[in-house]
Amino acid sequence: MANDIDINNEHKERKPSSGRHHPVAESKGEYAKKIRAYRLGVGINQPELAKTVGVTKNAVSNWEAGRTRPDLDSVKKLCMLFGISADDFLGIPQVKKTITVKRITKSGYTASQERFLDRLLALPEKERDYICALLESMEKHNPKEVALVPTYDSEEAFDADWVEGFAYYYSACAGEGSDIPEDDQGESIYLRRSATTKDFDCVIPIDGDSMEPLYHSGDRVLVKRTDSLNYGDTAIVFVNDVCMIKEYTPKGLRPINDKKYGLVRISEGTSVKLVGKVVGILTDDMLPTDEEKRSIELFLEEHA
Repeated sequence: MANDIDINNEHKERKPSSGRHHPVAESKGEYAKKIRAYRLGVGINQPELAKTVGVTKNAVSNWEAGRTRPDLDSVKKLCMLFGISADDFLGIPQVKKTITVKRITKSGYTASQERFLDRLLALPEKERDYICALLESMEKHNPKEVALVPTYDSEEAFDADWVEGFAYYYSACAGEGSDIPEDDQGESIYLRRSATTKDFDCVIPIDGDSMEPLYHSGDRVLVKRTDSLNYGDTAIVFVNDVCMIKEYTPKGLRPINDKKYGLVRISEGTSVKLVGKVVGILTDDMLPTDEEKRSIELFLEEHA
């Protein structure tokens, strides 16, 4: 096409190598909305909060997007800044001493359940296979309905439900811009296959408001890697080593919120590296449920 742009895509090597990867534990951070609400309550922006607490702006963006949570030192500083107690921030209710707390291991199983699993896994493979066969026989003759984790018989069946991609830690700025962090690694992610997710290659978080009202700070966009763009495409692109999200137009890279931000013009000598074009926004319904995560883990273990 006459309006195509062909840009050296130097970020292709960042895509994970072929093969299955263990999925990200993708659930909304329990502190994300709380940190954002308290920050807005004291009337400061993300960079100001980052400076006060002594962390990077990307760290604050990751907190509010639910990707990471603050460490204990940061929690202390946040509580002092917001004027709240650690119990309020962490959501710890007052518990009566008469209440008996059942010991749960970090895996989510009780100590006795973990002990049972340890004993089972310590058996030789032949004995474990025998027990599995015995369980299957008991389940078939059990009048009660047994809740089992769904499994996949083939890669084709698995791929019909899930699409594998890569979730980056670094953010694409939607504002004045900031240099990307040195560590731009991420984790594998599995999304429910749909018309929106079928072509995505990676997930990148957004930091800033230059693309409002279509894209908001904290959103995570689905990106398809490509070597070329058409006018009107929304792109994730590095301009002079700043990762940003902008609309590609004949005049340059346009922020949708153009009343607040100006056009980014590409002139001779400007370093431009295309990551890809945005094909959607990550939503909760695209992510696997807890049960589905177990199904994915089982499939990956069986097909390692």
